[in-house]
Amino acid sequence: MGKNQSKQEEKSIVIAQNGANQATTLEEKIEKYGTFIAAVLVLLLVIGVYFLYKKINKSLKKFTMKVVSMEMPPTDKAQAMQPTVQDA
Repeated sequence: MGKNQSKQEEKSIVIAQNGANQATTLEEKIEKYGTFIAAVLVLLLVIGVYFLYKKINKSLKKFTMKVVSMEMPPTDKAQAMQPTVQDA
């Protein structure tokens, strides 16, 4: 049988570059995009907290009025609902 022959192969490596040192430009764009996303998320969080506060405050007022109206006797309730006029 014959000898094992090895064939020498040349491999070429291709390095793709994005122009003259534009990798830093891409990193800056990604950093700005991340900052923008963070700002939008913070804004959405603040808006969500505001609406949650409004909802809780409204339901708390309703609850307080219900409790106060339950504690008053019926005769006092009618008098309490009417505005009082003070003479000068």
